Amino acid sequence: MRNILVELGKLDDVAFNDLKDEKWTEENAQALENNPYIYKAIVDAYGNMIHSSAATKFQKNSNARLCPVLL
Repeated sequence: MRNILVELGKLDDVAFNDLKDEKWTEENAQALENNPYIYKAIVDAYGNMIHSSAATKFQKNSNARLCPVLL
């Protein structure tokens, strides 16, 4: 959940600039135009989690060779 909030925070500014909002109001925050940004934040957070998890497993595996095995 924390990773999603971090990614949402990053894309919040991107959405604000891309959509050329003058002010971040409750109406703007709930606009359907924000959905692609929200979706991207979730996908990015999930991708970061997968890569982080694979890297951790790779580091913990004492028999690991040059290439980690992804789930």
